[in-house]
Amino acid sequence: MAKDICWVFRLMAGIIYSETHHALKHSRFSLQEETITEMLLLRLSRRFVDTIFDFRAFTKSEEGLVSKNNPYPTGADFEFWFTDYLGNQIKLRAQAKRQFPSGKYEGLNPSSKQIQYLLKHSADALPIYLFYNVKGMYDYSSAITYPSGRNFASPSYWGCAYALASDVLSLGKNPGPGDLLPARMWPWHTLVCDHPSITSLPERVGEALDERKRPRLYDRIQMPGIIDTAPLESLAPEILRNQELPDWFNAESWRDPRVSNYLESRDLGGVVILNQRIGQL
Repeated sequence: MAKDICWVFRLMAGIIYSETHHALKHSRFSLQEETITEMLLLRLSRRFVDTIFDFRAFTKSEEGLVSKNNPYPTGADFEFWFTDYLGNQIKLRAQAKRQFPSGKYEGLNPSSKQIQYLLKHSADALPIYLFYNVKGMYDYSSAITYPSGRNFASPSYWGCAYALASDVLSLGKNPGPGDLLPARMWPWHTLVCDHPSITSLPERVGEALDERKRPRLYDRIQMPGIIDTAPLESLAPEILRNQELPDWFNAESWRDPRVSNYLESRDLGGVVILNQRIGQL
């Protein structure tokens, strides 16, 4: 059972931080993005049993394949929906990137067609990168602290962090945490921990995201002719009102035609829904 949603998100980051380190140091292997994501979702599902939340996760194993609709495979893309009992929704489209033994997010190339596809095909979801960071791979002592009103200690909460896709565009190939800090990457628990006075989950997440999004005109002129920045004009956290949960919310698996059709239509590897049933957090 979850202690509360803020604590759960913080705990998950710490687990990723330590387990990815253990895998590298003691077993000599790197956990892949898909594995880390699936374990994260499994742990979230356990924590939200018998709480005020309904948690659903539908994932498939074909992430990142080239298809007719998607000539630029987007990796382990999944949508994360935050919804509430009033029918409010906010959606994020996340692409996960792990930290390699080099300390870098290898394979992340802001000038590639992959990020362009992510920016253009997020529909009503805000595109973000979710970073899985490894203990000991970066010194966070100079990073801004994000206790979010709790006694949350750095650096383990950096185990799971996020950045707006639009903030990644000006980076070089294979960036590391130092290229994103202090103003482009934040611990993911801040999505649900900041603004504790807001009792609607999607409203709270939307407020946190709204604070993160600010003009970066200097980013847009550093690579003229390489990145089409037109999609950035509409990238803002959008809360959808008076929405019903999808009719496939209680489906048995992603193989349900309703779920698989949704995933295929958006070229997704998965969709996760965290629904708040009552008016408190």
